Amino acid sequence: GASTVTASQINLKGESGQMAKASITDGSVLSAGIGGLFVAAGNSEVPDYATLNIDGGVVNSVSGTYIGAEKGTGFVNINNGGKLNSFGVIGTSGGQGFVSVKGEGSEWNAGAIEMATDSSSSGVLTVGDGGRVTAEHINVGPGPGSIRITGDVPGVLDVKNINLGSQSYIFMEHGSDNYDFRTDISGSGQLALASGTTNFYGQNTYSGPTFIGGYDNDVIFRAQNEN
Repeated sequence: GASTVTASQINLKGESGQMAKASITDGSVLSAGIGGLFVAAGNSEVPDYATLNIDGGVVNSVSGTYIGAEKGTGFVNINNGGKLNSFGVIGTSGGQGFVSVKGEGSEWNAGAIEMATDSSSSGVLTVGDGGRVTAEHINVGPGPGSIRITGDVPGVLDVKNINLGSQSYIFMEHGSDNYDFRTDISGSGQLALASGTTNFYGQNTYSGPTFIGGYDNDVIFRAQNEN
């Protein structure tokens, strides 16, 4: 059955290069206090690996969730109506971070997200199949990072601004014929559209290239003005 676990700090970390795994399921709640939540982000001389599956449960972290740092490789998968309530860092201080938010009712309520915060780090955020990410802003870079919108029913980014570093990009490969994207895109990164029809309503000032097409799929890019 459902359970509740609360701790001042939670550190999910594999030992001696092994993968650590934890799953929060069926309405269970995991809450981290002022010490934060760390997924493969813990000062290890040996690279560590960890996966946190939020599979219908709820995870809260007062002081943020850090996925992949200090040689660590961390994965967070939010599925089946799971919810993560915390600002987040995906890939920092030489780590690699991967976050996936998929399925109707699956949500990451972040406030802010930082990805690939230095040149030796990388981060990937995938939002698909009706999953939702809510944040004021997402900063990607200077390390390589990507935000991927996928699924026949695309994921939703309820984000005011995405700022892309030069090694970063937004990738869209979805099945919708009328997908509205209202986020402002700034910075020096890239936009790649592989499938679907996307209506762009944001104030986009990014300076990198835009790639349209691929995989023998039809792609439609619509720049919209609501004024």
